[in-house]
Amino acid sequence: MAAGGDTADAANRKKQEFTALTAKMGDRYPQFQGIAGSRVGTGGVALLQSVALAAFPPRPSSWCSSR
Repeated sequence: MAAGGDTADAANRKKQEFTALTAKMGDRYPQFQGIAGSRVGTGGVALLQSVALAAFPPRPSSWCSSR
């Protein structure tokens, strides 16, 4: 905003996009807020994902190419 890139119109558009996204989430939105659902279950899923990703790490050559 200091550089003049964001205006009130841009802020309103972003707010409308966020509101539309929350409407698409429906009854899942409280889970994303952390006020509904099981935090232990979410932690368990995160742990399983991290184990799965650690088991198959990407090759370093794919991170940065010399081309």
